[in-house]
Amino acid sequence: MKLAPHYEEWVRIRKDSNPKIEKAKYLKEFEDALSELDFKLPPKHIDLINNSNLNYVQNTLIYSEGSPAFHHFNISPGAELIHKAGRGFGPGIGCLNRFRNLWKWHDIDSNILDQYKNDKKWDTDLEDVKAKELNEFTSNGNEFDLFPMQFFDSVDMPETSDALRCALKKNRTTLFVLHPTTHEDNEKFAKIWDHLTELLIVPPSAKLVYGRDTNSIIKYSRVVYSANSAVSFNAMLEGKPAATYRITPWSEVLPLIDSAMHDLEKIKPVPEEDLKRFLSWYYNKFTLDLHSSDWKTKLEKIVEKSNNGKGFEGLFA
Repeated sequence: MKLAPHYEEWVRIRKDSNPKIEKAKYLKEFEDALSELDFKLPPKHIDLINNSNLNYVQNTLIYSEGSPAFHHFNISPGAELIHKAGRGFGPGIGCLNRFRNLWKWHDIDSNILDQYKNDKKWDTDLEDVKAKELNEFTSNGNEFDLFPMQFFDSVDMPETSDALRCALKKNRTTLFVLHPTTHEDNEKFAKIWDHLTELLIVPPSAKLVYGRDTNSIIKYSRVVYSANSAVSFNAMLEGKPAATYRITPWSEVLPLIDSAMHDLEKIKPVPEEDLKRFLSWYYNKFTLDLHSSDWKTKLEKIVEKSNNGKGFEGLFA
């Protein structure tokens, strides 16, 4: 069976997000490679599956882009460990992660951390934030928490409300920074934020930042937490205490929190050896890097093993 490409529909859905549209070429390249292969069951892009019922895709290969660099693709049976934006599967659980911890038995790639740091940044037209520019938000450079916002007026509202409550109750200066790929909506979000401020929902310790590259703020922060943004992943790379509310492909090492009010001060940086070992497995076993020379060969082997009945561990252990 052959692939039904999703590329054109993917572009239509994201037509208002310039940084994503510029990366659509990678999805086309990946789907072109998939279309040359035969499958027992046709693969599907993660956009096309029913979030509330994963049973019908448990024997189907599900693929997606951008985990976390846009040219990094993943494909796995039943969508396991495939990053899902928004609430993800079920009642806001995020990614389907069975916490198999296959990374614990993988050798460490000595270059892996530098490789991810070089790949981590989105190509956007946003400017980096300089330390002195943060003074207007942080009372002359005081320490601050960083909360990247993506869908704060919709699916991320519970997590954003919790972060605001934490900033208020604990009097923690917190920068609420618009997600790197949502800057076309700056004015809309700023108006919503101003309205929430008028309603006294936004405390003085919470500051809205937009029009800047969120990732460039990580190094100045004391802790980074998000609903399930890859900004938390990038903070983990920098050795910062970081966490997410929802399950991600990286939750086997990156902490999960239920509430910033109760959990934030418990978050610690991921131990470097664990981080390197996890990334070594995640990249070398699970990731198809379209910038590498062997990604098509890796893809062919995954599809061949899947056609022969191999499950997740058979494909990626």
